Amino acid sequence: MPDAAILVLTSLPDHEGALALARSLVKGRLAACVNVGAPVESMYHWRGEIETAREVPGVKSCFWFESIEPM
Repeated sequence: MPDAAILVLTSLPDHEGALALARSLVKGRLAACVNVGAPVESMYHWRGEIETAREVPGVKSCFWFESIEPM
């Protein structure tokens, strides 16, 4: 049983980048599962202005075992 489950939410600029990150994390066993979503419109403050960007959300599920040495 894992000591903790960690859920990481992130956004990437495009679908290809999101898939590349997902594959890398799962291949390296740094994430148990990665969900790549459909594009969304994000709004945020940047350098004193309100900006918008079309991004691809990603959800990473990770488990942390205190008893296992890092790879």
